[in-house]
Amino acid sequence: MHSNTREPFKPSEGPTVTAGIVYDRTDGDFKNWFILEDGGYPKELGAVLQLLNLRRRLFREVEIITKDEFLNAFRSASAGKMAATDGASDNTAMFLVMGRDLANGQIRLHSSTDKLDIKWKVPPNRPLYEAERRLSTDFANAMGGDVSMNPLWRLFHIPASVHNLGGCLMANSRDGGVTDANGEVYEYPGLFVLDGSILPKATGVNPSHTIAAVAERDIEAAIRRFTEIRNWRAPEAAFAKPIVDPLESITIPPDGTFPTNAR
Repeated sequence: MHSNTREPFKPSEGPTVTAGIVYDRTDGDFKNWFILEDGGYPKELGAVLQLLNLRRRLFREVEIITKDEFLNAFRSASAGKMAATDGASDNTAMFLVMGRDLANGQIRLHSSTDKLDIKWKVPPNRPLYEAERRLSTDFANAMGGDVSMNPLWRLFHIPASVHNLGGCLMANSRDGGVTDANGEVYEYPGLFVLDGSILPKATGVNPSHTIAAVAERDIEAAIRRFTEIRNWRAPEAAFAKPIVDPLESITIPPDGTFPTNAR
């Protein structure tokens, strides 16, 4: 979030994710690839999100030591602000960053509580997160504003994701994942997983088209197998038009994109 921008941004008006900037560069020994996109939010969240405006200092982070303390402080500070607007939102820009991390986290299900335990391996991915922070800071500086990172990351180095992938990975064998290339669960014939959990790596972009394409491919493969019609295609395939991927028109310099200014 970029607060106090020089010109009005008005994140509550119009569509979101209308443009993006690709960062493709080797920083040190780490191959960084991510997209910075424009975002937005409903105006009714304006007052709550302005709690993150660094110039407001609405609660003393110096007194916050743990994640639970921060969450409690944020809930207390946001009491009465839900569904309230704030004029400062007009000069607040929201950006989203989607990168290709190492896909080395873990998701485990506690058998006793039925709750998920997600463990991020942060240190190996720090070069990616730092590059994202630096480019976001460059944008905030160019807009005359202040960059406000996710406070859970800024205070505790806990990353966040809105497009979680993986969990039931497709792989060449049961030793490497949960499903085969067609989404069928190993050792459970007829049980298929067809959502984003079977993607083994981060796409680095909004993944809906990739998820849908993999699901459609797997469904067609299953129908061919069960009907024994080897060349079966969905009737709608005749009317399908190829999606023009804007990334295909991007030319990345041989040495990668320009480095960031922020440090």
